[in-house]
Amino acid sequence: MCGGGLIGVEAQRCPLVLPRAHDCISLLLGSAERHQAVLRQNPATYFYSPGWIRGKRVPGPDREAYLRKFYSDRYPDDPEIIEDLIEAEQETYAHHDTAAYVDLTDNAVARDYCQNCALHQGWKFEALSTDNTWLRTLVGGPWDASQFLTVPPGQKVSLATDEKLILTAE
Repeated sequence: MCGGGLIGVEAQRCPLVLPRAHDCISLLLGSAERHQAVLRQNPATYFYSPGWIRGKRVPGPDREAYLRKFYSDRYPDDPEIIEDLIEAEQETYAHHDTAAYVDLTDNAVARDYCQNCALHQGWKFEALSTDNTWLRTLVGGPWDASQFLTVPPGQKVSLATDEKLILTAE
């Protein structure tokens, strides 16, 4: 679902197969259940992965530097508003206390980057074990309906109100 980005997507000429997951972190961890278990154990977890890190817009020093420049370009004569906006950004992540790194590729540079972000944020760092089984099944099948939604051509993805997360709609 990742921010609802799939809602309204329509399968055209061939079926579309989607994992029943809130976001890609579930795929990297191996299941939606494992993702939920990590969050139950520590709801203050913020997840980092090499893909998210690549843009350097995750909570950490590069994001803060980017935002300072962004706001400085828009409000060059108002340093107070810049600091207020940076503070508001920091408050967005104030409920987090752990940077959890998930990576199927063993990317040492990205892992180090995540550790640096955790240090910058004053958070704990945790590298979580991953499992590529669910991701491999997404690519090659078979697609059990409890873990995957198959959207036939002509139908759209819709938000479900239960644990299925997504369903089809005409």
